[in-house]
Parts: sequence; C-alpha cells; structure tokens
Amino acid sequence: MKIKLVLSTFAILTIFSTVSAQTTFQSVIGAWGISMSNASQITYDKGYIMAGGGLVKTDSIGNLEWIKCYNGTFYAVQQTPTNGYIAAGITNKSGAGGHDIYLVKTDSKGDTLWTKTYGGTSNELAYSIQVTQDSGYVIAGFTESFGAGLSDVYIIRTNSNGDILWTRTIGNNDYECGNAIIKTSDGNFAITGYTKVDVVDRDVILIKLNQNGDTLWTRTYGDFNNENGMDVIQTSDGGYAITGLTVSFAVGGQADVYFIKTDSLGNCEWSKTYGSNYVDEGYIIRQTADDGYIIAGRMQSYDGGGGSCIPFGACYDVYLIRTDEVGDTLWTRMYGGGDIDWAYSLEITADNGFIITGQSDSFGGRAYLIKTDEFGNNPCNQFNTNTIVGNPTTQSSSGFQLSSGGIAKSANGTVTIPYNIEDSILCTTVGLSETSIVLNEFNIYPNPFDDYTTLTFDNPSNKICTLIIYDAQGRIVQTISDIKSEQVIIKRQQLMSGLYFFQVRAGSQLIASGKLAIE
Repeated sequence: MKIKLVLSTFAILTIFSTVSAQTTFQSVIGAWGISMSNASQITYDKGYIMAGGGLVKTDSIGNLEWIKCYNGTFYAVQQTPTNGYIAAGITNKSGAGGHDIYLVKTDSKGDTLWTKTYGGTSNELAYSIQVTQDSGYVIAGFTESFGAGLSDVYIIRTNSNGDILWTRTIGNNDYECGNAIIKTSDGNFAITGYTKVDVVDRDVILIKLNQNGDTLWTRTYGDFNNENGMDVIQTSDGGYAITGLTVSFAVGGQADVYFIKTDSLGNCEWSKTYGSNYVDEGYIIRQTADDGYIIAGRMQSYDGGGGSCIPFGACYDVYLIRTDEVGDTLWTRMYGGGDIDWAYSLEITADNGFIITGQSDSFGGRAYLIKTDEFGNNPCNQFNTNTIVGNPTTQSSSGFQLSSGGIAKSANGTVTIPYNIEDSILCTTVGLSETSIVLNEFNIYPNPFDDYTTLTFDNPSNKICTLIIYDAQGRIVQTISDIKSEQVIIKRQQLMSGLYFFQVRAGSQLIASGKLAIE
C-alpha cells in the first residue's frame, strides 16, 4: 500500500524544565460498552474519575482501580463531599419517554445509592453538573419536551437526594442547548452553549441565573455563521472565559477553536481563534496560576501535520493550547495516533501539569488518559502544531424567553462490572528521574521511505542515545541503542507499510520525537 504522506524537516522548540520531576504518562482504558471519557475530575486521593459509557476510577499514575457500567451514558461527573460520585447524562431505559436526563449517585466504589431521570415525552440530555453549597445539584443540558422552541437550554436544580427544587428552560423559537454550567463566586450560576439564530447561524450564549433560577442577564456572541460555546469558567478578575468553536471567524480553515473573554456582566473584552487548515474545536478551558489559560479540544489534519491518517482521509488529534492572560499562545501541542483522538476534559494537577481525558480510536477505541508536565510534554505520541491565531471582532447581543417544566422519576439502579476490560499504559515517566526535556531540530530523509531512511538530529553534548519506534497502537516495534553520533540509519526490516512514531532518548531525557511513514 502506498501512503501519500509528506514529512519534511521539523523545527521543534527547545524547552528546558528546571523544576522538580513531573509524572507524565499516556494510557487507554476500555471495556465492552466503555470507549470514551466525556468528563473527568481529579479526586480527593489525587486519582482520576472518568465518565462516559460508565464510570472509571484510576490512581494518580493512571492505573485502573475500578470500572462500572450503568443504564445510560454520562457526560458529566463530580465527586461529592461524602467521597462518592454524582454522574449525569442520558438514558432511554426508563423515564417519562424518549431519552431522559439520567442522574446517578454512587458511593466511593461506584456502587449505586440512587438514580433519577428527568424529562418529558420527547428527548432530554444533561451535559454538565455541579454540586451546590447545600450538597444538592444543578444540571445543564437541553430539552425537547418543554420550552419555547424545538429544543431549549434545560436547567434542573435538585436537593441532595435528586428531588427537583426548580427547573428552567431558556430559549427562543428554534434550537438552544446548554453545554456547561458553573457556580459563580456570588453563589449564582453561569451557563454557556448555543442558540440557533437562523438556518445557517448559531451563536455562543452566556446566561447568568440566580440561586432561584431567575435570569440576571443573557448574552450571545458570534457573527453570520456557526459558533458554539462548549465550556465556561469564571476568571480571577470576576469575568468569564468561554471556549468552543467558530466558523464565522475561522482564519486557517473551516472551523477554529474560539476563545471569548468577558467582564463580570458578560460584555466581550476580547476574543481569539486558534486552528490549522481544517476543523479545530475547543472543548474545555481552565485558568492557570499565572492568570493565563489552558484549552483542550481536537485538531483535524489530512496528509501531513500532526495526525496524518491511514488510510487516506481526515483524522483528529488531541489539541492543547497554552496562552497568556490576553490569549496569546505560549505553546501548543497535539497528541494521538493515525486515527481519531480528541479531548473532552482537562484539569490542572498539583504539580502544575495537565491531565487530559477523551477518546482514542488510534489506540483501540478506548478512553484516552494523558498526563503532561507544565509545558505540555509527554513521553510519546506528542507533536508540535502549526497553530494560526486570529483576533476576531465578536458581536454580542441579549434576549431569551424563560419557562419551566420537568418530571422526576426513580430509575433502574442496576450497576454491572463490564467484561473485556483493557487497561494499557502507552508510555510513562513513572520511576524515571526525568528532570528535563530537550526537543531539538531533526530531519528525516526520505520520508515516506521503502527500505531505509536517515534521521539526523542535534546532539551537541554527544550523549549516547537510543531510538525507539512505536506502531500506531503505541507498541515498541524497533529499538536502536548506543547511538553516539547525530545521524542514524533506520532500516525497514520486518515493518509493514504504515505510520510509525519515534523518540530519541538520552537516558531518561527526550531529545527528539516525530513520525515515520513506510511505503
């Protein structure tokens, strides 16, 4: 099979880390019915809880502790003050009709304490949940059963047992959806998502509600084409930061990651776009200790670039963007293999690194867990990007209709342990005294190649290096040791045609990494 792939000289930023060693790893976890992580959170014991086709709990270095399945799919999870978990999503196994919002409360081992469904005769879904100050819950998503339009933003406020305190629908005569809800510093709530303005126009929304569900203000952001708000945080200055996607303001391609910064009343202060030549999306945002920002999502590519696909066609890589306080990029990273990989969740860890979860079709169609250092560095399947940054003029307006509705019912609380559990560490620095990462310039020619190719890399200190080659599943397929020069010949040997990844290491230090294509 011939692979039409062009990989030329890579100029890679040199980064020196003088901080203490940081644990980094990549792992994939899956089982029958569990193939993605739609949401995650760092737990009190510094491990991770992930939600998708079920709940997955790992320790701080990504080792699986337990995995459970339920009667629905989760899009949000939070740890409760009692060390249990509350997960929200969708089910069609029980409820009022169609698909209903599904809420499950578990103990610390994932065993069900109670379950609830919320909705009407049509379809409802929850995308986000927060634990409130009174140990109750507030949920955001959409409803097709209630409200003014075809679908509306749906907000449900419950007590600690999942009983409804109030519900709100917010929208106009078309489609609206709430993708994320947060608690604000004044004890109220902020929601982001989208509203459909006309046939081809969708705008980002930001809605502020008080504790009783009354609207304090609403804002929309966008222009003539499609925008969507996927996540929102309150910033250190009392304003808000939203990430999502924009078509109207895409600079490099069909859609770009969209970053909107507002003041405390939702008025746009500035906005940015980030992307490549195709479709790029931001799914989650966090503010860093230096008042900068970190955004995770996915970046699309075709032949060439960070995620060249086999066979021909488009794929996605996990996309990580680090900015300063005004949205200017400090660095960007991609992670993944030769298929579709993306991030749905992101948190800042205690060592100032980042934990990213999502899904990887490149590595078996399983939940994907990536732990990086503070510079976004990771031991494998990592690539730099050619990010194009835009400075759009974001338009804003306000105005929505408000109503309420909803039916709460107890639901089937069956919990099972899935079969065919797979837990694989793709790479890790656990146990290594890795104190610095130095990514130098390198060149591979020819690439793609048939019988052999030559890798040339900078090694100014004449360190003894090792070349490690991984296949698309993250397995080591070839190792060349005791490299004392700045050039090494890579022979095909028994390798099949396809896309491979390589690292050059001097002991525990990463010197260079990139991709190889064999015809």
